[in-house]
Amino acid sequence: MDLDESIIVEHVIATHACSGGINFNSKFVLDYVEKALNNTDLGETQQDSLNTQLELIHEDFSYQIRQLSSEISFKSLNEIDDHRSTICLLEKLSAYTWEAKVVMMLAAFAGIYGNKLNILSQQSYRNRLAIFKQTLCPTPSYNNIEKLVNDDSIKLMLNLAKCVADLYQLSSSSPPQSLILANYWITRNVLHYAHQILSFEPKNEVTEESTLIDKTKSILSVCYQLLDDEAIFYGCKIIGHRISRFENRGLLLMITSSTNVSEIIFLANELRLNRYVRTIWIPIVDYPDMWSNENSDWNLKLFDCCYRADPLEKIAPQFIRFVLKTCFPAFQIGGDPIIISLDNRGRLVHFNAFHMMMTWGNNELDAPKVIGGANLSALLLQNMKQMILYAGANYVIDDIDNRINIFVNDFSRRIINWTDDINSEMNRSVRSYNYTSSKEKALWNAETWSVNLVAHPFPFSAIIREWSDKGECIFLYGGNNIKCVEEFAMKIKEISSKIQLEMKLAYVGKSMKVKSVVENISDYVHDTSNSRRFWLRLGSVLVSRINYLNEIGIDERGDNITTGLKKIASL
Repeated sequence: MDLDESIIVEHVIATHACSGGINFNSKFVLDYVEKALNNTDLGETQQDSLNTQLELIHEDFSYQIRQLSSEISFKSLNEIDDHRSTICLLEKLSAYTWEAKVVMMLAAFAGIYGNKLNILSQQSYRNRLAIFKQTLCPTPSYNNIEKLVNDDSIKLMLNLAKCVADLYQLSSSSPPQSLILANYWITRNVLHYAHQILSFEPKNEVTEESTLIDKTKSILSVCYQLLDDEAIFYGCKIIGHRISRFENRGLLLMITSSTNVSEIIFLANELRLNRYVRTIWIPIVDYPDMWSNENSDWNLKLFDCCYRADPLEKIAPQFIRFVLKTCFPAFQIGGDPIIISLDNRGRLVHFNAFHMMMTWGNNELDAPKVIGGANLSALLLQNMKQMILYAGANYVIDDIDNRINIFVNDFSRRIINWTDDINSEMNRSVRSYNYTSSKEKALWNAETWSVNLVAHPFPFSAIIREWSDKGECIFLYGGNNIKCVEEFAMKIKEISSKIQLEMKLAYVGKSMKVKSVVENISDYVHDTSNSRRFWLRLGSVLVSRINYLNEIGIDERGDNITTGLKKIASL
């Protein structure tokens, strides 16, 4: 069984001569196969129903399945090299697509299983079989067949076949190697388990079965990853945006299922600030009223902020399935948006960068940039004038100032071109893209509990930093009880006056009534939009922190940052 994968791929490709293949509903067939393999009471009527359904799919399909079942039965019962048998079976299906091969192979196997189970389930046969078993040799029993079908290896085959079907629908004309290997190992599995079902002396090769399971799991894992990557690419392609359009730029997929228009616009505006990252907005549910003329104003605002999927074009079901499978529970219909991040090579680097972006903002996440060229030019101009003045050249050369200006301007252009080249190279580098899960972890590793974490990166964060740099005491306060909040603010002012220590009050509460009362005694008060932004961000900071703690295995109950954030959230 120890064959090099490159040899297996070469042999399998040599069997493939598909020029289009037969079109049929692979999902329907796989669903029916799954029912057949999971139903230990499959009788003659149900087996006939399976054959009838296959005939309805394509007139030649049912005949081909029955013929393939015979081939599998014959080869599984003969002492032929398993690899040769596998290749021979795939040659029988040379005219079919990669997807069709695995579906037909499992359908043929389901036929073998159903027929055998139908025979074993008949009482008269069981009685004769018992006598035969006692006198001659062991035979496959009803219970052994049932145990086989419940085995994880059968489920693995089905899952791999489903994955191949999805991957084939998304892949380009050149199939990935894992899809070719999946065809080989599914066929190899079918041969092995057909022998277990049909033979009077089933193989008892634990090593072989273990290898089959390990190979299937390994290929399934690779296929799932490919499917995730293809689903994202296909999701972009199906909505009319090619990833190549965003060459050398990161790509953020803003996926929403909410009808909260103002929230979507707010988020889109946040994402537009970084010119090295582009955003595609993908509304994942159908709400046609949002595209009506009544909403044309905000629709135009969204077009200014990001590219948007055509609402009249259906989002690929594979992409939706990817979002629900991979990002659950981060994404739920009607819940918060998520932001899938792809780096400037198109690789998925964060399943949901939403909370990370809300926590640190674009300033922390922007690609690094070389700046300061203008300062060098100014410094050079100043130094050259001092040199000329010291040497007295201005008394000897009449146009010396003009020469200096020409030289400095030439130097300035060279500096600008050089920094542009360096910045461009940095932006092309995958290492400069910061909307990644590893960057989020690194930011939390360096973070401490402070007022800057709470305030960053809002408009009043500059004010907070200024107060902090001066060593002033800062109070962020809020609440719904007007009397308590007012008394607290007045008490702080009283203490500040008594001890002659500057204490700053920043009202960040949600209550507009309280705000109107404490506005005159506070040093800073949120306006309505910034208040909403503050609390939306605070929730993201908390979620991001908890995700980080879960990843590194720390209990959030003992974390002072989480405790502090929860206290503020209760204001």
